Amino acid sequence: MEFVTLQGRDGAFAMPAVGFGTWKAASGQVDDGIAQEAIRAGYRHFDSAEYYGTEEAVGRAIRESGVPREDFTVTSKVWKTHMGRQATLDAFERSLSRFGFDYLDLYFVHWPRYAEGAEDWQGVLLDTWGALEELHDAGRVRALAVSNFKPRHLELLLEHGHVAPVLNQVEFHPGFLQQETRTFCKEHGIAVQAWRPLAQGSLANNDAMSGIAAAHGVSVGQVALRFDWQSGVSVVPKSTSPERMRQNLDIFDFELNEDEMEAIRDIPEGTAWSGLDPDGEWPAGLVQLKVD
Repeated sequence: MEFVTLQGRDGAFAMPAVGFGTWKAASGQVDDGIAQEAIRAGYRHFDSAEYYGTEEAVGRAIRESGVPREDFTVTSKVWKTHMGRQATLDAFERSLSRFGFDYLDLYFVHWPRYAEGAEDWQGVLLDTWGALEELHDAGRVRALAVSNFKPRHLELLLEHGHVAPVLNQVEFHPGFLQQETRTFCKEHGIAVQAWRPLAQGSLANNDAMSGIAAAHGVSVGQVALRFDWQSGVSVVPKSTSPERMRQNLDIFDFELNEDEMEAIRDIPEGTAWSGLDPDGEWPAGLVQLKVD
């Protein structure tokens, strides 16, 4: 396993580069058994959120695993309907209770706007971020993070907050590279993490991806995850299959050469995009394509 170094309240800490995503996987909701299987497979980083409904299962699996809590990176997110100072503080306490822990490694703002098209989102976001800063300052959270933030959203926090986000989790995969956001994050020392890093299997029949996978003797999914990591982006893939769980961890024994990286970068931007945007916009320059 390789790691991403994040700056926490009490110093730097290492986050596994491959985490286990717990939003609804293809075969159903992540439950205790799936979380336990992920731990047996070697996962030590769990990406959760109150909206996912997986905090209780993840917490119980970790507590019953026999592996020390401090060996895990555990994260959660405040949902859009609980934004605002007090609502966020209350949501955090509920999340922590469901996990059965006394701290989280990362706590995220899940989306920058509480509602699509909301015009007063800046004030609500700053109140929400202020609540996260209180939790951080009190030692309840090691570091703060955001999800689905574009440069305009990040600029607001960097200008008005006193604790900067250490991580921005966004949709990223071959065919949806979010170059502007990644460049901004790099310039401001914010790590980037990919949700939907496998594009939900939409790239399985892409000729470039299939050819590269065959050349390395790996799956298309492993090529996608390796591309993400070589692009400087950590990943939180999800699966309910024990075999696939292990496969998703096994991306550090091969390397894509520059020609292969370029071939993947050439997949048209917008391929396999989820259609989700924090501002309800169609991203500039995006083509409406799917790989088939």
